[in-house]
Amino acid sequence: MNAEAVSLNTSETHAPTNSATVNVGAEGWLFATGINHSLVRFYQTDSSFSDELAHSWAKLIGERTERMNERGIEYCHLGVPDKLSIFSEHYSGDLPNLRGNPITRIMDQYAAKVPQFVNLVEYFRQGAQNGTALYWKTDALWSCWGAYAAYQMLMHRLGDPLKADLLSYPYTESELISTLGATVDPQLSETIRFYNFERYSARRYANELVCLRENHKFESDADWVEGSHVIYENRAASAIDKVVVIFGDSYAGEHQKLLTGMLAESYREVHFIWSAHIDDDYVKSVEPDVVLTVLHESRMTEVPNDSLNIKLFARDRVKQMKKIHPELKKKPQLNIAVNPNYQKGVFTPEKYQLDPPVTVQPGCVNNGNDKSMDTTHVTMSLMDSPKVYLTGDRCLVTDSDGQVAVRSNIDEERAERIEFERYRKLKGTSLLLGNSAGANCYYHWRLDLLPKIGLMERMGISVDSVDYFLVREITHQFQVDTLNRFGITGSRVIETKKRSFWQPEKLIHFHLINGINMKMNRFIPAWLNHTFPASGKRTGGRKLYISRPQGVRRGVSNEQEFRPMLEAAGFEFVVMEGLSVSEQATLMADVDVLMSPHGGALTNMVFCRPGIQVIELFGRHVYPYYYGLAQLCGHRYYTVLEDPTDYPRLINYEIAESFGSAEIQATTMSLPFDVSPVLLERLLQKLKD
Repeated sequence: MNAEAVSLNTSETHAPTNSATVNVGAEGWLFATGINHSLVRFYQTDSSFSDELAHSWAKLIGERTERMNERGIEYCHLGVPDKLSIFSEHYSGDLPNLRGNPITRIMDQYAAKVPQFVNLVEYFRQGAQNGTALYWKTDALWSCWGAYAAYQMLMHRLGDPLKADLLSYPYTESELISTLGATVDPQLSETIRFYNFERYSARRYANELVCLRENHKFESDADWVEGSHVIYENRAASAIDKVVVIFGDSYAGEHQKLLTGMLAESYREVHFIWSAHIDDDYVKSVEPDVVLTVLHESRMTEVPNDSLNIKLFARDRVKQMKKIHPELKKKPQLNIAVNPNYQKGVFTPEKYQLDPPVTVQPGCVNNGNDKSMDTTHVTMSLMDSPKVYLTGDRCLVTDSDGQVAVRSNIDEERAERIEFERYRKLKGTSLLLGNSAGANCYYHWRLDLLPKIGLMERMGISVDSVDYFLVREITHQFQVDTLNRFGITGSRVIETKKRSFWQPEKLIHFHLINGINMKMNRFIPAWLNHTFPASGKRTGGRKLYISRPQGVRRGVSNEQEFRPMLEAAGFEFVVMEGLSVSEQATLMADVDVLMSPHGGALTNMVFCRPGIQVIELFGRHVYPYYYGLAQLCGHRYYTVLEDPTDYPRLINYEIAESFGSAEIQATTMSLPFDVSPVLLERLLQKLKD
């Protein structure tokens, strides 16, 4: 918790204790009363929410339900109760009509006609009586517990299982001066808890309005929230196989801290659009299973007409933003504040619990300790005129102040010599795509390098706004094909092996350390699956054995011995070399069981649907690359080891890392090995269990 309160409000504070918009109630409770006390007037004897408004809302919900049902879509409206509706006993004034609020007025008259209306009022009042902190005392927004209570009601209404462990996710608490707390004198602060619901879900899209707002400091973000559009994807095996589209406000939110985040952790795909109106054309294009509207009572004095075109509306909002903030028009147009030596966090560290590998041989002991993956902090740096030295496994980047930003396999003496080399200047903006010797390895290219383009897009930087992409070397067709997917061709690719010293005008660098795949964020496989979709319809049911080509290191010597047994069990033997990236993705999309000796071809499990069975065959070269990846993809992981004493290296990051520089690592890297047919036979039986 911070020692000092941090203000979330940048506007001028209001000195009066009971101002025109805020009421200070008992025990430090603050209530938004609305301009000219418009919210309070709901609760007067003659409620300002008229019968005509109640009828119009009931009619709208009925029309929406009919439109959606015609397309096979389930529709729900979640009305968010005003804080006064739930905690009226703390209000320092007279509220003679507690049934005058919009939700209760609609339910009293039309409950039977609008079963699609999820009514939270009575449930929340019961929770408040039991002492649940459903709203923050000093803010109008509901708390994480209020959002979770709404999530419970909504999942019950949809008939889908809820994630009961959401409030056991990691969280942060800070002493903050919130919107209402800043308007009173003296200002009031409160300990606010934030959850980050990103364990299984990752944002795959944000429109320009969101990116500009996230990456520039505005006096008030609230001026630019309407028209925000984001999409979250969840590839975990536990995700409910539904697509949900939300049209709502801050009580759902575009981020992953409240209701939208909870739903993103629950469903395969969640779209959020910040609007009270429905965009019917967008719904038609997505074909979701569920459309949800979320709206606070204070906004129900107007009835939406559902004439929204989110693309055009957001575009107009961006034009307005750039007109008011002309600095946004300056080049390079990265949709992010480009300051000298600027750094921004992309993903905070997280811990993922791992299921132990399924084994069929004695000696592979699960000692009962929790197996987990601790991800690293992913950051983005933007530098003016840095010096970049990149060759082989050596890399050194120094910023315009001479400070080291990136350093790999460079000692002090060499760093001093490099400083005085002649650096060729590059105009415009460059991305440091590959600063490792593994750039021409399929696994490292796919999982360590290429996702930096996805991280760049996540941060609101378009590929077209980047002039050059720095990479060690291009030696394989899969590198060319994947770069072509983004329109990155020809002279935009700088191979630093040919010339090692460069000085870009602007440099983007992502600090992305996957740590033999035990520190990787779930965003990476989710982004790859979305970016390189399979062509054609997925049918499933295939069992594949990926054979390593003859002469390739770590091949299986006795493959022909057990091949008839696997083929009799329905396995097809394939070789990935020679297949294009899209052909590999399409092949993997139909797989239910994937078996392969340890090697780069297993990277393609990112293209499989979640929940398949992955079997990895090991010689003595044992590392947890694909065990970790299988867990991130939501697959069930099985293994057969040549020597079961190597098992600790598979499940323990520290042990595996310690072997990275050991003699056994070098001696086993290229050795072929045998796989026991007896163990394979046991494994086939295990797959049926």
